[in-house]
Amino acid sequence: MEFVEFTGSAYFRQILSLATLSGKSVRISKIRQKDEHPGLSDHEISFLRLLEKVTNGTLIDIDETGTKVTYQPGLLSGGDVEHDCHPDRSITYYLEALLLLASFMKKPLNAVLRGVTNDNVDPSVDAVKHSTLPLLLKFLGTGEGLNLKVVKRGLRPNGGGEIHFSCPCRAKLRPLQMKDSGLIRSIRGIAFACKVSPATGNRIGESAKKILKEYVADVYCYTDLCKGPKGGLSPGFGITLIAETVNGVRYAVDVCSNPADSNEEASIPEDLGENAANLLLDEIYRGGSVSSSNQSLALLLMCLGHRDISKIQTGQLSPFTIQFVRYIKLFFGVEFRLSGDEVSEDAEKGKVTFTCVGIGYSNLNKTVS
Repeated sequence: MEFVEFTGSAYFRQILSLATLSGKSVRISKIRQKDEHPGLSDHEISFLRLLEKVTNGTLIDIDETGTKVTYQPGLLSGGDVEHDCHPDRSITYYLEALLLLASFMKKPLNAVLRGVTNDNVDPSVDAVKHSTLPLLLKFLGTGEGLNLKVVKRGLRPNGGGEIHFSCPCRAKLRPLQMKDSGLIRSIRGIAFACKVSPATGNRIGESAKKILKEYVADVYCYTDLCKGPKGGLSPGFGITLIAETVNGVRYAVDVCSNPADSNEEASIPEDLGENAANLLLDEIYRGGSVSSSNQSLALLLMCLGHRDISKIQTGQLSPFTIQFVRYIKLFFGVEFRLSGDEVSEDAEKGKVTFTCVGIGYSNLNKTVS
C-alpha cells in the first residue's frame, strides 16, 4: 500500500483529518525524535482514539517508541459518540477536526466531549458556537440538526467541562461567495466565572464595554456564573467577544485567566476585559469575510463544495492557514487563485481573496437519486 509520508509532529490534526476525507493512508515519522520526551503526546493519542470512534475500519499503528504512526482511514460513520478529551488541550482541539468531518458522515453526528472548555491556547467553545457554526451553516444550507450546547465549563488544570455537539450530514456542500464583510453592526460578549466571586464576570464585561463603546453603540455582555458541577473542577474566569457585521460575518476572540497551578501572576478581571477588547479591535482591523480562526475551515469547505466557483476574502493569513492550503493541494489537488490586484491594494491590511472551483466531493454514504 502506498503511503503519503510526513515527518515531525507539526499539523498532526490537519494531516489526519484530510487523510480521512481523501481516503489516503499516511505515515508520520520522527515525531519529537530528539526531544526530551519523544513520541506522541497524550492529547495526540486521545485525538487518534476519537478518530477511531467516528470512523469504521480505521487502522492505526504506533511503533514502540511512539515516534512513528501509520494511519489508514476507514469510512466516516458518525452516530452517537462520547469522548474524554485529554486536558493538555481544549475540547475545541478535537472539535475543530470534527467540524471538518461531520458533514460527510453516514449518520448525523451527536458527540459528547468532556475536558477543558476555555483556555488561552485554543479557541473557546463559545467562539466556535457563535462564529464557526454560522459559517458552517452557510455551506450546509440549513441549520436543522446543527447545535453546540455548553453543559459544563471546565478550566485548566483539571477540566471537568462538557459539551454536546450535533451536526447533520449532507450529500454535497453549497458553493459560497463572501467578499464584502461590511461594517460592524453589534458586539456581544459572554463573560464567565467558575468557582470565583459572581462579581468577577461583571468586572470583565464592563471593562471590555468601556473600550468597545467608543467604536460601536450596540455592545452588550452576558454573564455566565458557573456554580457547583457546572463550573467544572478548577476555578477561573474569562470572556468571549463576538462582533457581527451587517452582512452576517462574525469575528470572535477570547481570553481566559491563568490556570491556578501555573507560575504566572494571577489574572485581574479588568485587565482581561481590556485585553479581549483590544484583540477584537485587531481582529476587526484585519477584516475579511471569515474570522482568523475559521480561515482553514472555510477554504477546505470551498474546496470540497459543489463544482462551482467559490470566493472568500480573508484577513492576514496565519502560518497555520498557509500550510493548510498546501495540504489541500497535496490531498485533493485543488489550487486556489489569489487575486493579485486586490492583494496589492490591501497589502497594508494583508487581505487576500481566494477563488477556487469545488471538486464536488460527495458523501459516499448518502444515496443520490
